[in-house]
Amino acid sequence: MRAAESEAGATQRFKELYGAEPAGIWQAPGRVNLIGEHTDYNDGFALPFAISTGISVAAAPRDDGRLVLTSYQEGPEAVEVPLAGLAPGAVTGWVAYPAGVAWSLRDAGYPIGGLNIAIDADLALGAGWSRRASGSTCLGASVRRSG
Repeated sequence: MRAAESEAGATQRFKELYGAEPAGIWQAPGRVNLIGEHTDYNDGFALPFAISTGISVAAAPRDDGRLVLTSYQEGPEAVEVPLAGLAPGAVTGWVAYPAGVAWSLRDAGYPIGGLNIAIDADLALGAGWSRRASGSTCLGASVRRSG
């Protein structure tokens, strides 16, 4: 799958679940380190580079203070997360990452009223392709611009 297919998948999933077009679509590539795995934050050298696979997020604002998330990779059910009581450790599972991005931005002063989010990716879990970093990048952009 390439970026256009991932974008189409996120858009299709969004339309199926929410019955509307997304307000925006964001993409981020995966990445690998040629050298320096886990040394960049320990004052060592790293040489990361982007790869052709990645994550796409389709999103649109909602006004009820909830994140409603779905992902092709996590199954057909949407997961709802209320923003009101959002705090570190309050959400578990795969939705903890998008909820953490929303919490971080809200904690930094960005207003977030709620979002409908659909995710599609072609980054394998556990493959060392920075799936969570790519997803957090997309989600941060979508929350910041749509929320």
